[in-house]
Amino acid sequence: MIQEGCFNDHETEELEQAKTDAGEGKERLEEGSLFSVTFHVETIRLISHIALLFVFVQGALITEFSGLDTIPDKEATEIFRIFAFNHTCNWIDHNPARMIAAIFIPFFTVPMSGYIILTHLRLARSVKKGQAPKWLLQTSRILSPFNFLAISLLHMWFVNNPEDTYGFIAHYIPYLTFQLALTFMGLINVQYLISTNNLPFGVRPAIGWAYQGVFVLLTFISILGVITLLAGSPVLDTVNNETERVIVRAISSIYGFMILICPIGSSAVERRNGDTITLGACR
Repeated sequence: MIQEGCFNDHETEELEQAKTDAGEGKERLEEGSLFSVTFHVETIRLISHIALLFVFVQGALITEFSGLDTIPDKEATEIFRIFAFNHTCNWIDHNPARMIAAIFIPFFTVPMSGYIILTHLRLARSVKKGQAPKWLLQTSRILSPFNFLAISLLHMWFVNNPEDTYGFIAHYIPYLTFQLALTFMGLINVQYLISTNNLPFGVRPAIGWAYQGVFVLLTFISILGVITLLAGSPVLDTVNNETERVIVRAISSIYGFMILICPIGSSAVERRNGDTITLGACR
């Protein structure tokens, strides 16, 4: 069972009524339950992205500063051979950073899989209350299964090392689906926050649309750049054109920041907006 509310802090009367309804619903749930727990789904996403950040930070420290023999020279990697520079994923491509990353990646994938399910249920409840549009719920019904599967299989990113038998493509496909899943989850979440007037930091809907548009654009450029380079007709030739290589590296840095850092900040703020859910087991 789920009890939740999504309200604008500026709409005092609606917020107070929502808190009252949520409290009464929670009490009813607790009276007939073996147990119940109330929390904000963004707490789950916050934990997930902190774990993902740890995976890359430990990889960066080991790869860049350890000097271990298991880590090849920067220009000797398969990633460098293809792109003429090393992507962020090179930090977790070589042992022991790769092994540590594989151990800790479930601390991202397991909570994030739960987050996908719970945000869909939260959206369904909000649509039922008339607080979110039906088209967004229909979109979630289509995209959420893909998002769940993509996140659940993210460990294949580490199984298929670019230096191994199956090469870079097998290594890239799980990351490609990961990019798409993050884009789709961002679309659903931003539109949900716009609909419920709960955008973090009190920003206007136009800012939410702009952020979402930038993320979608960077994802498109990233995917198009890799696929066309592998196909032999790069739209941005990082191998033979220094200027285009600088552009791609700048885009990669911005994109990495939006993947690793921005969700931590937004989740930390969103989890204080009162939009909690209560889960319980009935007798």
